[in-house]
Amino acid sequence: MKKKMIVLFSSILLLIPPVYAKNCKKGQPCGNSCISWSKTCHKNTYTYSSPIENKKTSKKPAPASTNVLVRYVIPKKLNVRTSPSIKANINTSLSKGDFVLLYRQENQWAYISKSGVYGWVSKKYLSSSPLN
Repeated sequence: MKKKMIVLFSSILLLIPPVYAKNCKKGQPCGNSCISWSKTCHKNTYTYSSPIENKKTSKKPAPASTNVLVRYVIPKKLNVRTSPSIKANINTSLSKGDFVLLYRQENQWAYISKSGVYGWVSKKYLSSSPLN
């Protein structure tokens, strides 16, 4: 009986998927919720502790651990480019109201990702507030 219980318990443990916790620090953004009451989180910001895999990308993926801002697309259509230039190839296009993750800014350009696709957009077409 004892062996059957051990085998049953072991089988159940093997079926449970691994669980990952957010790596939050007090006063630092960590998604839309906190693990502990003593940790402060900020809406519309996220901290990722592991790199996101690239599908179609420009040549520079986002850094592995960085603060990321959420931004919203203003125009009806916004082209995502492979480099910060109007002459660069287009990776994809975004629609009005789409949210993107903003990693960094260079001059008038923002390096963003949406659904695993990374690229550059003109930062004047991004809003920090959701559009109605």
